[in-house]
Amino acid sequence: MINDASIGPAGNVWAANNWNLLEPAMATDPTRPTSTWGGGSGLTVLYGVAALMRPPRIG
Repeated sequence: MINDASIGPAGNVWAANNWNLLEPAMATDPTRPTSTWGGGSGLTVLYGVAALMRPPRIG
């Protein structure tokens, strides 16, 4: 499950893909052995799929 995505200045899309198991993270009363399995450590990068971005200019 992708829970966040961001586009970098070079047009790369960075997607946080880090749910180990969705059920314990979304349940109102998860089972105790799996109650902390919500977060993981996965990132997916899709290189060059978005248009290049211009940085904001001030002044």
